[in-house]
Amino acid sequence: TLSLIAGTSGGISILNLGYNGDNDYSRIFRTSSGDLRFDNNNAESMRITTGGIVNIGGTTGNGSRFNIIGDTTTSVGYNQMNIANAVGDWGMLLGFGNGLLTTGYHGLNHAAIINVQSAPLHLGTSNSAKLTILANGNVGIGKPVPVYQLDVLGTGSYGGMIQMENTTANAYPRLAIQSDVKGYHIGVGGSGAGAGYANNLYFYDNNEAAVRMVIDTGGNVGIGTTSPGGSKLTVSDGVAGYA
Repeated sequence: TLSLIAGTSGGISILNLGYNGDNDYSRIFRTSSGDLRFDNNNAESMRITTGGIVNIGGTTGNGSRFNIIGDTTTSVGYNQMNIANAVGDWGMLLGFGNGLLTTGYHGLNHAAIINVQSAPLHLGTSNSAKLTILANGNVGIGKPVPVYQLDVLGTGSYGGMIQMENTTANAYPRLAIQSDVKGYHIGVGGSGAGAGYANNLYFYDNNEAAVRMVIDTGGNVGIGTTSPGGSKLTVSDGVAGYA
């Protein structure tokens, strides 16, 4: 049945769909505050506020134009939106975890952008992909078909360059390389870093906690020493009297 009721339930007008007289209904109505409210089975499902904000699943959105609000107390699941293909398969999933399901990418306050299908996920600007994640986990920046776990392709004089920066004076910005047994760090010491590191390019043995080689600001190379001095190449085995 279809009924139109005016001036009841705190609203200006109510459109009841399938009303059977026992308050078990779906309805659309304009509230006294001017919002457009959609109810299903006598419970609010969606609201469009007078300011054009759309809230699905609740009334307390954060002010964003579009909010999907999950039940954080009883719903064992994942607050999510699926953008599907023509037959309704899982496609691109946008989700935020409520903490009641903690497997995979679910979890308390976990956010996810997932291509559920075994196919690439692209992020882009200017109508072209700038970052691509393949189904095998390879990530391409500027490269839509990355061959390696991180594959960077650029153009121009500085294209393809990766920069790691830490502007704290006593910092040790570095690249860590780890095998199943050994680990090395390659880095540059800040101006306030420890002796032998400050402003030097260093090669550090993480297993032995030892600097293996440095190149200072003058281009001097020290192997086995962090103080090559004025020599272009200084090699030391760490034993006094031997070099």
